[in-house]
Amino acid sequence: MPRLLSDPASAIGQAVYLLRQVRTTIGRRSFNDIVINHRSVSGEHALIRREGQDIYLEDLHSTNGTFVNGRFIKRQRLEHNDTVEIGGCVLRFVAEEAADNPTWTPKRVPPLSTQRGPEASATATLPLGMGLGTQQPSMVKVLTGEAAGREMVLTKVVTTIGKPGVLLASITRRPSGCVIAHVEGSGRPVVNGVEMVGEVMPLQDGDVIDLAGTQMKFING
Repeated sequence: MPRLLSDPASAIGQAVYLLRQVRTTIGRRSFNDIVINHRSVSGEHALIRREGQDIYLEDLHSTNGTFVNGRFIKRQRLEHNDTVEIGGCVLRFVAEEAADNPTWTPKRVPPLSTQRGPEASATATLPLGMGLGTQQPSMVKVLTGEAAGREMVLTKVVTTIGKPGVLLASITRRPSGCVIAHVEGSGRPVVNGVEMVGEVMPLQDGDVIDLAGTQMKFING
């Protein structure tokens, strides 16, 4: 039976999620078929759908995105040993006919360092079991306003920044790097003078984030 596997050292601990149904929902809320109780996971995050002999993964407009082999996806057919990232949680897809492989490491994709946007997700290179706690924490430094000079270390998987009721964004620490997402507000985060498009955007060292007039610098750990 096809399944998703995590690891004892991962953000959600050891788990096996069997994909028994034609349609399997994934999210933090209790009504999902697969419940992942982790703050980086949206209430209704993703959907796995069986179509004949193929299995597809779809993102359900989640806050922190759904990634396959390090790349942001809207909908993609899964193959054996694909690396699936639901928010900040790393899982491995095992096909129905395939045996488990305890030495598996995530697949790599060619880096897209010159692109900016959801399709430019950084490559996932960490082996299963090397969790977020092994990375040096990144930080953001406020550049303008009353809080200028303040530094916020990104020790949590998901950190919310901005002004409640005006513009809020979140920075999520993923195994492949940090990404920023729009949470609420009529505007959008601006990175290096360019308004963010799509659900998430990877952050690079030195990026300047503008949230409704408050500027802050992202410093990669």
